[in-house]
Amino acid sequence: MGEPQRTVLITGGTDGLGRAAAWQLAEKGYRVFAAGRSTEKRAELDRIAASKKLALESLELDVCDDGSVSRAVEAVCEKAGAIDVLINNAGVGLMAMVEELKPEDLRRVYETNIFGVLRMTQAVLPHMR
Repeated sequence: MGEPQRTVLITGGTDGLGRAAAWQLAEKGYRVFAAGRSTEKRAELDRIAASKKLALESLELDVCDDGSVSRAVEAVCEKAGAIDVLINNAGVGLMAMVEELKPEDLRRVYETNIFGVLRMTQAVLPHMR
């Protein structure tokens, strides 16, 4: 009997580097939950994963929303039993000249890139212990 399948949760897993990591890990035998906000991107990812018979599925997640984080972590734990790896990949960028920078834009960056990482880590750690 081999090792149990490891479960990975990737935020921002439906696009860019997160999606590439999701594919690579699923192809290497991990059970991957690729989380994202876009319904269309999640549906596309699920279709391709099903056609390739990979242990990869998407789930809805907004790292800026406590309820969304709780629902996503709970869903992964219900389906997989545990979370072995968390990849905090969700992030946003901001390019602006200082005189054009709006405080709400900078708040969105911090909410996603800083507080989103903290929110996800705090939600997942109890399930890793």
